[in-house]
Amino acid sequence: ELERKRIDRAATVDADLERWEREILASGKLPVAPEGLVHAFHLDEAKGNQISDALDAKRSGTVSGNAKWSVGKLAGAMELDGQTFVPLGEVGAFEQSEAFSFSVWVNLTSNEASTVLSKMDEVNSFRGYDLIIEQGRVATHIVHHWPDNGLKVIAKDPLPLNSWHHVAVTYDGKGKGTGVA
Repeated sequence: ELERKRIDRAATVDADLERWEREILASGKLPVAPEGLVHAFHLDEAKGNQISDALDAKRSGTVSGNAKWSVGKLAGAMELDGQTFVPLGEVGAFEQSEAFSFSVWVNLTSNEASTVLSKMDEVNSFRGYDLIIEQGRVATHIVHHWPDNGLKVIAKDPLPLNSWHHVAVTYDGKGKGTGVA
């Protein structure tokens, strides 16, 4: 019975989510930032090479590479070509013992390996975290000191190409792969 209900709900959740998103956009009122949200870089500026944090416009970054803007899931979107990135300094720096989450909207056009988000300190034994795509599958590293104190978690199934997906990673701060979802 529970499995049937789960399957029935899964069949309607995308339509319900899209309806909710359309209603929010049409109202002109974006939801209030959730409690505990530290940064919100929407990457929807639509022009130029500057991006800013929606929670604090003083926190910003300059695009390094080709800033190409297009239509996104909810507003504008930055197209990344594999060489373009936005350095943000100490923004998003967390300790291995701290719980944190991050999320992004992605629209993959190939299953080619790519880095979607990375906060790695290469000089300090790759300390940090990332969100990468491997054979179309979402993967993440959380590293304190590579290669002897880090973890990697990878999804079982690839994301379908040429459609938008909201990808979220949560980490409980306990240093175990079971604490990543």
